[in-house]
Amino acid sequence: MSGAGQEPGCLAWLQLPRPAVMGLAAVCDITFNYPLWIVAKRTGAGLPLPRSVTETYKGGGLLWFSLFPTTAVEDGMTTLGAQSLGGAVSAAVSGGVAAVCV
Repeated sequence: MSGAGQEPGCLAWLQLPRPAVMGLAAVCDITFNYPLWIVAKRTGAGLPLPRSVTETYKGGGLLWFSLFPTTAVEDGMTTLGAQSLGGAVSAAVSGGVAAVCV
């Protein structure tokens, strides 16, 4: 999780596998950013603001189920290809692989 010469992160004591950390990060991203995105989209379309929390987060679970696998495949491919292809090329290739696989 932390590379050579790097200090462990603040959640290192949890000792979670990398995919679990990525899933948790995706949950945090959707929890905090999704409502802001929904409000901006509705405001831009001239629609009223959501009336409740459940209406605000409607579709958030489906977003997680599409976001997390894509991010996990990209991260895995970037990690696997970083040594053979280099960081930037590996990251570019991983996006295409994730688009095809997920």
